[in-house]
Amino acid sequence: MATIIVTGRDGLVTARNRQRAEEKIQKLEKYFDGIGKIEAILGHSGDTASVELVITVRRGNPIICHSQAKDMYAAIDQLIDKLDRQVKKHKEKLKQV
Repeated sequence: MATIIVTGRDGLVTARNRQRAEEKIQKLEKYFDGIGKIEAILGHSGDTASVELVITVRRGNPIICHSQAKDMYAAIDQLIDKLDRQVKKHKEKLKQV
């Protein structure tokens, strides 16, 4: 199981946002077992919520993804969709080697 770290860019992360992010991020592990550490950075700039995720994998460069939306939940959901594709793509690259 990967280590999941959720932090806030502006220092404040609500318990609901932290729980939502952790629940969604844990689902990525079913696609790829080579994940070492996952760091999520949640933040707000004006009325826009932003989420950044850095996934450290055993073999290869870290996978980095960004997402922005009006709502934090929507930003997290968009980010998970992007990461789902990136993790699958990374896994396919490893199979080719």
